[in-house]
Amino acid sequence: MAKNKTKRPKSIAKGLEKAPVIFPSPAYPRVVQTAITCAENVTLLSMLHQVPIAPLVNQNPTTTQDGNYTLSFEKEKLLCSAFAFIASIRDDPSHIPAICIEQEPGGRGLRIMVAVNKGDASGTTQFLQDVVTGFGQIASLLRQVQTAPVRSDETRKDLLRVMVTMCSEKIQFRLRMKQKSRSGPKTQFKNTLIKFLDGLKTRYTHQSKGSNEELVSRAKDARDAITAWEGHQVATSLQHVVEQIHRLSQDPNLDDAIESVFDEPTTRKSALNIIRKMSRYKEIALQLYRAAKKQPSLRNIRIIPINLEPEAFARCCPPDLAPDVEQALHNRRLLPEHRNLQHICRLLETKSGPVAETAAQSAFENQTRKTLREGKIHAEIQLLYHYMSAPAELPPRVVCSSKDACYLCNAFITMHGAFYTPRCHGRLYPGWRLPSIQSSYNIQFNHLLESNLAESLHVLSTIRKRARYPLPAESTLPSIVPSRLGNYLWVPSWVILLRAYR
Repeated sequence: MAKNKTKRPKSIAKGLEKAPVIFPSPAYPRVVQTAITCAENVTLLSMLHQVPIAPLVNQNPTTTQDGNYTLSFEKEKLLCSAFAFIASIRDDPSHIPAICIEQEPGGRGLRIMVAVNKGDASGTTQFLQDVVTGFGQIASLLRQVQTAPVRSDETRKDLLRVMVTMCSEKIQFRLRMKQKSRSGPKTQFKNTLIKFLDGLKTRYTHQSKGSNEELVSRAKDARDAITAWEGHQVATSLQHVVEQIHRLSQDPNLDDAIESVFDEPTTRKSALNIIRKMSRYKEIALQLYRAAKKQPSLRNIRIIPINLEPEAFARCCPPDLAPDVEQALHNRRLLPEHRNLQHICRLLETKSGPVAETAAQSAFENQTRKTLREGKIHAEIQLLYHYMSAPAELPPRVVCSSKDACYLCNAFITMHGAFYTPRCHGRLYPGWRLPSIQSSYNIQFNHLLESNLAESLHVLSTIRKRARYPLPAESTLPSIVPSRLGNYLWVPSWVILLRAYR
């Protein structure tokens, strides 16, 4: 796979010194020096940007080596995305899973590799085990696809039942039946449906009675299913909610009706987002069933949790470490004016005035220490490092998280070149870290971050203000094409998969 090479603007490259990166102190072991440099680079970037880039969709690699694999690259990407979606079993930002799929030689089977972001070797054990258990039940049902074709309807229902059961908590959060105070109160989806039905009565009287009645009927069935679940909270009731919302999503008049009924664009977008994500559970059940009928490897799936060696999670924060922002700027290959803290603080001016140098130093020191002491290794990075230490005959080509990749994960994956990740939401997390492993890639990534820092400072100096992107939606659906409503028109994932298998 071709690696992404970041080119500097000529105006930057010309003024840069030729000196290599200077590590914090030669007294520290090399792996510690590298970790400190990375934490400082990430902190410096986070002081310039919370969201360095706009959300993006990564282009497929030019070479996918399909000839060596039973599943094509496109099929692998779709399956990886499907498993990543259902791996999101709880609404917990501290437990974000990622998936990659290793194909066994000769099409004998698949290995679903699962990791969860964590800060220490013992973290996320129960969450990871719950995902592995649920995936194991799905794999067991897929084994029956060939041997029990007469039970096709039952198998599809059983697949959905397992998914709804393992994702029950997440589904309740999607419907806003459960909410967390961190996000503030949000309108429950049931109330959105009630407003939608009221709006249909007043705004759709001019349309044909038949089409209006069908849409009203489906919306009422979805509302009633939620009411029934509220009175009897069992898995079968929640499964019925998913099925009724999926049925509502299939109405050809839904998008136009939502656009007409709800005046606020955010309300339209939210309603469509909930409907699409809820419908995806049933679509994935159908997607996996149909894929298993055509591909024997899907009838022989093994689930493998990935836990890096404890050494990978070693903390690299010496007690005598005193991060200094001016020294950090001086040690990097930057233009002379960009090494001047006073100059940078003027560029970072807010409504309250320039950022104080003492405040910048304090923020830099505190965040660098916090990253070194508490930083987490994201799940995608754990999977990549697993294959760096244990190469496979047919290594995975795609890695998918339950959310889009963050800015730093996307940058590292692109730089490394072995994996492809579909999308990046663009946000930078200052608590992000790499494994504490002696690797040339860790050093190479520091050079990349330094290059990105130089370019960010160049842009900041040129336009005299920070480029500000809004906080992005971090979880998006993959099977979408442009549309006039909410920027996306939904194409069911099983339709995409069927096209891929033709």
